[in-house]
Amino acid sequence: PLPPPKVVREPAPGIVAGSPLALARTRTLVTNLTQLDPKLQNVTPELIAWWRGQYEALKNSGADGVSAIREFLARNEDISFAGLTGKDSVGYSSLRMAMLDALASIGGQTGIDGLLDVLHTTALPAEIAQLAQHLDILAPSLYRQDLLDASRAVLAHAQAGELKDYDVGSLFQVLAKYGGADAVASFQAAGDRWKSYAAIALGN
Repeated sequence: PLPPPKVVREPAPGIVAGSPLALARTRTLVTNLTQLDPKLQNVTPELIAWWRGQYEALKNSGADGVSAIREFLARNEDISFAGLTGKDSVGYSSLRMAMLDALASIGGQTGIDGLLDVLHTTALPAEIAQLAQHLDILAPSLYRQDLLDASRAVLAHAQAGELKDYDVGSLFQVLAKYGGADAVASFQAAGDRWKSYAAIALGN
């Protein structure tokens, strides 16, 4: 059985942002969020409500929250929430997707830097699509080239057969939105394998 989670309340007045105590608090929040794993336990309404409370606290924790989230994302760990539907849904397909949304909610350059960390290292098409949405809101067009480079790199991995279980359709959407005339060349380089994706992306 999982150990009982630590309860995190609002920080005491003596906890200063950027201090070791503040970072320890946000690390505990992140650890608590990993306690929701449908494969390891029964998910109850009480657990969902508690998880949402911890998540809201993390989204309101500023730069200290960004540091803790970046540490988690750098470990390339994830928990699928795909089986949580209806009243049990937390609104995200996985913990990593929730963490990306938390970075975007915190915002500012620290939040953007956290998103860019993932953009420059992820090999998951769905994450690139999510990052594109967040960066488009936080810094419109500023990271266009980063998004294109990441999309082309992951598409190359897919062409090499390294992403057999992942849908690459979202990459074509990113390439079509940010690639301009160069998007057509990217689609042609992808060959006939994803011709339907290219047609849909260009149609949009």
